Amino acid sequence: MVRIHTDTRTIHDLFLKNTSDTFSQGDSITIESDFQRGDEETGVWSLKQQQKYIDSQQRFYPSGILTFVKDRIGATSYNEPWLILDGANRFRALRDYLLDKYADENETRFSDLTPEAQANFKTIQIPCQWITIQRDDSPGIIADMFCRLNTSAKPLSQGELFKAHGHRGDIWELELAKKIIGDTWSSNFNLLDQEINALCGKWREVFGCVNETKRCDSVAMMVGYLLSAKEGNFECFDKRYNRLKDKLSEPNQVPSLDDVDKICTKINIFLDIMKEIYHVDIFGKPTKGIPSQSKIAPVWKKICDNTMDDVFKSKMIRFYNRLNNNINLLIKYKGILTDGGNGETTTGKLERVFELIEETISN
Repeated sequence: MVRIHTDTRTIHDLFLKNTSDTFSQGDSITIESDFQRGDEETGVWSLKQQQKYIDSQQRFYPSGILTFVKDRIGATSYNEPWLILDGANRFRALRDYLLDKYADENETRFSDLTPEAQANFKTIQIPCQWITIQRDDSPGIIADMFCRLNTSAKPLSQGELFKAHGHRGDIWELELAKKIIGDTWSSNFNLLDQEINALCGKWREVFGCVNETKRCDSVAMMVGYLLSAKEGNFECFDKRYNRLKDKLSEPNQVPSLDDVDKICTKINIFLDIMKEIYHVDIFGKPTKGIPSQSKIAPVWKKICDNTMDDVFKSKMIRFYNRLNNNINLLIKYKGILTDGGNGETTTGKLERVFELIEETISN
């Protein structure tokens, strides 16, 4: 059975164990191994990932445990260096920052920090786990542990990232998204209650009841509607947290009635149109009460960008109703949206759809 010891070590101590000759080989650390990704010098992290990890250390955020392993396969194995079982990319990020190989997120290299800041960084404590393989352990135990460590973790979904961002209930766009979805969410959003309740009823009438998924996909989709409506920018019609997080309000910021009214007005226009044109062959079946983002994009872009006038609205409704009964037109329409096969709903594709609407529906 493996022997495990857990402790904390300073960044400076770990750095010296990898870069200095002052430690015996049996007490040193090497990154490169037959099971690790990358080699001693380079891993698989981007510069941005390294900088984010250094920033987490500077903020004293939790950043995971470094796990080291040593295989006692022979009488002299204790003289072999420790290998990194988990955390090689984190270890390289620490080492290379101390070696001035890159600057942090503030474009500051380690050598440019004040002596006090350098000392503070070096003395940050990192949780460590030291595993010694015993002679009677299975020969494949290191590979087994490595594979389990690197396949058991599941990355956070986009919705889970939004959920974490708003866990205090102090980001009003997230609270509004929760209120519209309902289901398992509780929300403290209390502006324009009647209008929002009416909007929720209309949404259920068009797309069915909105339910949250196990991984919070519905809230991620709803945030895209709210932020793109608020900003008047179709580029915000997204569900990816990294693309939208900077558009969210600051904690405890009070929303303006104008912003909330603007969002409600645009979603109501969208629902009124969709009520007249929705057909599963064109827009697909909603998932948990949320329609396909890519398939409703032509309708939503005109609304959120403030370019949907009454004339084009009438043309769009007539076009989609005709689309439902014209297979050749439907094939042409879907061909535009799926062109390139990458699933991205680009502005270029949408402009071609708008041109097709104009060509099909004459004044």
